[in-house]
Amino acid sequence: MPQYSQLNKKLPKVILIGKPNVGKSSLFNTIIGRKEAIVGDEIGLTRDYQEVNYTLDNSQITISDTAGISFNNKTFNKISYNNTLEKIKISDLIFFLIDSSNELTNDDYSCAEHLRKYKNKVVLLANKSELKNSKKYKNQGFVLGFDAPIEITAKSKRCLTVINEIIKNFFGGKYFSKKKIDTNYEKKISVSITGKPNTGKSTIFNNIYGSKRVLVSSLAGTTRDSIKEEIPYKKNIYNLIDTAGIKKKSKAYKNNTDKSSNYFSRKEIRYANIVILVIDANLPFSNLELSIANYIITEGRAILLVFNKWDLVIKKEKMKKELISKINSYFFDIKNVPAIFISALNKDCKNIILDNVQSIYFKWNKKIQTSDLNQWLHSEFLDKNSNKPKVTKETKFRFLSQTKIRPPTFSLFCNTKKNINHSKIRFLKNKLREKFNLEGVPIRVNLKVSKNPYKLN
Repeated sequence: MPQYSQLNKKLPKVILIGKPNVGKSSLFNTIIGRKEAIVGDEIGLTRDYQEVNYTLDNSQITISDTAGISFNNKTFNKISYNNTLEKIKISDLIFFLIDSSNELTNDDYSCAEHLRKYKNKVVLLANKSELKNSKKYKNQGFVLGFDAPIEITAKSKRCLTVINEIIKNFFGGKYFSKKKIDTNYEKKISVSITGKPNTGKSTIFNNIYGSKRVLVSSLAGTTRDSIKEEIPYKKNIYNLIDTAGIKKKSKAYKNNTDKSSNYFSRKEIRYANIVILVIDANLPFSNLELSIANYIITEGRAILLVFNKWDLVIKKEKMKKELISKINSYFFDIKNVPAIFISALNKDCKNIILDNVQSIYFKWNKKIQTSDLNQWLHSEFLDKNSNKPKVTKETKFRFLSQTKIRPPTFSLFCNTKKNINHSKIRFLKNKLREKFNLEGVPIRVNLKVSKNPYKLN
């Protein structure tokens, strides 16, 4: 396991195991209280394990949702199966789920056989007990050789009480101390990796993580869930999120799974601090990628463009100049969007990416003194224009202050809004970036009209 897994070393580990489509992801979502894992009728929907720190009685445990254990020869199943076996070995409590509304299958028996040597930490859960067919198969769980199966309905919030009681009774007071885990890290920075399918997002995630945490395949759409891991780097913790590839709505909405993946990918953009947009350097810059970038900027997230598969580009210098030129023409609202050119297969890309993320995060959190802002405002807009003839009533900028960070947000006081259009605001923003080193960071400017106290109503 990677060195940074030590961050959760002291936390008890609970894992959900079972064949595909028995309700593991539904139970996972119910336990943590939010929809982190994609659920649906498609068999084998979950491919990578999901892991979340869950707070119970002021203490934390790690809950893991795993891919369904199936014993056919599909490539995804082999990789997912090996990942699940590794998680079983290091787990403290195993919830083994079966479908109580259907007859047991060979996968159920095979799964039970593999869990036999961990019998002392296995709890058998009979899910879907609310269905009529469950009465017909009520006692079948006893043949698997574990204690009496506990009937639950994973989608019901009532089962959360049952699960919590099982966890507390199993661990007792051994793990549940109210001491907080001491870390020497300064900040937690949330970083979401997004882009079109098959651009190398998961390869980049694995490179930064330090091992094969998520499945990687040449097939587009391999990643479906959003996978999260905490990674320490230079005194900071990076909450790294690998998302499913975002597809065009016309394509994604034909399939419920892709629709859910699109939703979760966009949700991770909204809640991230920095968003890494991964682009295949060997393919033209698409309208979809431009749309994703604009969505990131609109949401006020800081952006880093990563052109991957750079090792396959032949004329690198020429290509880099062309791409930078396109970036500056496409992103006219944000000048000098930061971009790096890497190969995700190169181990050095971890340092390159995280160093850039740290620099962008600093700008995104930057607070500028009001005196500096107004000194710049007067020198840039007022002093230079003081001798110009006044043909019509001009807009006068009177005062500028920063009201928020993340992203930097400013209030600009003026005498009227009538003569200020979008291009003028864009000009002001770009001047602000140039002066205060805010390149690549979205800026918000709120216009406020300051009334003349001597003007009669």
